[in-house]
Amino acid sequence: MDPVSGKQMISDKFPSELAVGSDGAPIPRQRSFLSRKMTVGGGEIDVGAGNAFGGGGGEGADEGGVKDAADTIDAIEYTFQLQALAIKPTDLKAYLAPYFQSVR
Repeated sequence: MDPVSGKQMISDKFPSELAVGSDGAPIPRQRSFLSRKMTVGGGEIDVGAGNAFGGGGGEGADEGGVKDAADTIDAIEYTFQLQALAIKPTDLKAYLAPYFQSVR
């Protein structure tokens, strides 16, 4: 929980480890999160392999069993419903100013 905003900043749902700098030393108070790609609907991604694992590729698969049309998204992005935001530098500064004031 972020002590300033009161919002959840991390989750134990995704494994994490201490972030390290280019010199290999840990970076204080920073974590690196491990994520994965998933389909937009939350289903498994069919990587093919024909019927080697009993999957067969299903409808819309090519000869090797791979589906080309699977739309993927990052699991952290999907879980926390993150969205891209087009913002001008001046607007970003105005948005972040109250937060930084409270940190000081």
